[in-house]
Amino acid sequence: MRSYQTLSVVAGVLGLLIVFIVYAIMGTLAIFVESFGGGELAAKEQVFFQVGVSAFLYIIAIIIPFVIKQPKIVGYTLLVLAISTLISAGAFGIIGFALLLPAGIIAIRWKERIKSNSAIDFLKERYAKGEITKEEFEEKKKELE
Repeated sequence: MRSYQTLSVVAGVLGLLIVFIVYAIMGTLAIFVESFGGGELAAKEQVFFQVGVSAFLYIIAIIIPFVIKQPKIVGYTLLVLAISTLISAGAFGIIGFALLLPAGIIAIRWKERIKSNSAIDFLKERYAKGEITKEEFEEKKKELE
C-alpha cells in the first residue's frame, strides 16, 4: 500500500470515529434537553447535517485512493476533501484535515520507482541524464553485451 493511501485510510477512519462520537454526544444531549422540558436544542438539525456530510466525505477519502489509479488526481482530490472536511466538521475535522492534507501532497508528488537491476538499464539512465556521451554509452554497451 502506498503511503498516501495509508494516510487517507487513517484520516478517514479517525474522522469517522470523531464524527460519530460527536453525533452520539449531540443526540444524547438533544434527548436530555428535550426530556427535561428545555425545548429543542438550538441548531440540532444543522449539527446532524454537518455530521452526515462529514461522514460522507471521510468515506470518499477512504475509497478514492484505491479506485483512481493516477496519483496526481488522487492528490488533488484529497486536498479538496481535506478542506471540505475541515469546513463541514468544523473544529472536529482538524484531525482529518491534518492527515488528508499531507496525503494529498504526497500523492501529487508520488513517482513510481522503477526497479531495474540490469547494468544496461543503469547505463541508459546515465545517458538519458546526460552524465555520459553517446560515444561512452556505445562503448560501455558493447562491453556489457
